[in-house]
Amino acid sequence: MRASLAQLEAFYWIVELGSFHAASRHLHLTQPTISARIAELEATLKLQLFKRVRQRAQLTEQGREIYATTERILKLSDEIARRGARANPLEGLLRMGTVESFGMHVLPALLPRLVSRFPALEIELTVDVGSALSQKINAR
Repeated sequence: MRASLAQLEAFYWIVELGSFHAASRHLHLTQPTISARIAELEATLKLQLFKRVRQRAQLTEQGREIYATTERILKLSDEIARRGARANPLEGLLRMGTVESFGMHVLPALLPRLVSRFPALEIELTVDVGSALSQKINAR
């Protein structure tokens, strides 16, 4: 069985941000999901990657070695995605509607990546509540 990119990404962000909680917030996943991914990764690799010490995750020596490889794997995965995007770019107008909480808390992390990955894509964002949002989008 192989490690998945989702498991490696969870591992990477725990190391980068210093905790399971911070990684879960960054990846917009629950902390139990992050913990499960790490448990699966450790079982797959048959290694302990972290020492859990008072709400902090400290890398083991084996974890440090795996981290260096994980960083390279994720960079290569990003490069593959960029090459694919260049070969088949999205372009044109993308109209999006969202409620305020999603627009303020989730989209700020997603939109810059979307814009950098698809520079020919024009994004029109509408932020409102329920039926008003639906009416605004349908009016366009």
